[in-house]
Amino acid sequence: MQRSLCTAFFCVALLGTAACQSPRAPVNEDVELLAPERIKHCGGFRLGEYPELVDLVVAEALNSATWDLRRGRAKLPQRGADNEFVSRTLVASAIFTNMLTLCPPGTRLTGVEKVFVGTLNSLEVPENVRSQGQAGDKVPYDAMIYLKTE
Repeated sequence: MQRSLCTAFFCVALLGTAACQSPRAPVNEDVELLAPERIKHCGGFRLGEYPELVDLVVAEALNSATWDLRRGRAKLPQRGADNEFVSRTLVASAIFTNMLTLCPPGTRLTGVEKVFVGTLNSLEVPENVRSQGQAGDKVPYDAMIYLKTE
């Protein structure tokens, strides 16, 4: 069965197994990562472990009026605005919604914290994302993401 690395690693993160060590490593096909009975609970994972999600958040920051590229901060007025920016970006994306279908029904994003910010030129993002900004733009590239099954 063919699986994308993103899908397989999302399951690995949720299961807490070490079938594969990095998003760039080959998927261990002997482990039934997608079997629903193996997914016991959802917890947390690092955004930076999933290049597809990093690219999504970086691209959103580069094109959003609510992200200050010079300061590397969300322009939202409340405390935890950087967390809220990443949370809103993920919830609005099709790729994250599709990843959640690997969890039991009722699983949702419950929190984002510890958003890391770096300059665009220091990040490994595809050229189509990089070309949307300037080398010194400060964008979010990693965070702790928390999920819960209701």
